[in-house]
Amino acid sequence: MPIYIYKIQSDDYVARLCEGEWRLIHQIEALKNWINEVGDTLEASDYVADLGFCWRKDAACGGPVLDAGFMNKLSSRGISLHLSEYPGFAGLDNENKLMSNMKKLGRVKTRPTR
Repeated sequence: MPIYIYKIQSDDYVARLCEGEWRLIHQIEALKNWINEVGDTLEASDYVADLGFCWRKDAACGGPVLDAGFMNKLSSRGISLHLSEYPGFAGLDNENKLMSNMKKLGRVKTRPTR
């Protein structure tokens, strides 16, 4: 699932990142890169950055770090971080099953694209 970044009041996408990526660690890295690129030009408002992720079958421990600088950048732009956990394991072999689960849960995003 990609990262959906949208304004709360308008439901318009501001950005979609990581199409088809279900691993949280890669999504956090993409979100950090995005906020570093557009952070100063993005109008402060009420936004949501929704990250849909699944478990990693090969996980041993640890995960992505949300350091204070990153969190300050999100906060200064009015971006709330939503972590949406889905059942199953991340990986290409599970993509169809994950999408099916999303549809059953009513979580397939239908917001308009820009």
